[in-house]
Amino acid sequence: SQNNTFLDSSPSNLTLTPHGVVTQGSFNPFGTNWSYVFNGTGAITSGVNTALQFNSNFTAEFFITCTTSATSGYVLDTGCSENKAGISFYIDGSNGIAFLYNSITGANFATLTVNKRYHIAACRVGSTITIYVNGVAVQTITCGTALNYGQLGLGATCTNFDNSAVILSNVRFNNTTAIYTSAFTPPSIPLQAISGTSLLTL
Repeated sequence: SQNNTFLDSSPSNLTLTPHGVVTQGSFNPFGTNWSYVFNGTGAITSGVNTALQFNSNFTAEFFITCTTSATSGYVLDTGCSENKAGISFYIDGSNGIAFLYNSITGANFATLTVNKRYHIAACRVGSTITIYVNGVAVQTITCGTALNYGQLGLGATCTNFDNSAVILSNVRFNNTTAIYTSAFTPPSIPLQAISGTSLLTL
């Protein structure tokens, strides 16, 4: 009967809090299933939780569509805008997207075309994090530390908002396994809570 309640369906069952205008809509990778529209002022956050920590191998993945050519801000964040030991995905004013970790700013790994859907994944094996765009490895990063802060921000940072105008769906964290270790075909069905899933939402 309404489209602004957000649930974490993973075993972690995190409490997700919307800020500003965040709604569910129909643009998504899987037919008539819903996606979530962030208009540049809204966000979803959680409290600090161990389910959002990445102490070893992990996968963080999601589908994203930019709705404007001038979006800028955080898409996904577990480290409070680089202030804590976590991960972030950030879009600059020209729709270039970068992966950030443990207070270290990364270089853009792709430029996102407006109204085109992308599958993005960050996978860590040992000390190497590989970034995939639509199943193709586009960047590797060496990171030998735990990313263990763990406070979620979707559409912005987890506390000090820096919002992006994007559509997100199928955000999944696996904090035990690098699901993708070589080129792959992006999922064509909604993501599932496979073994090791610590967050599955949107």
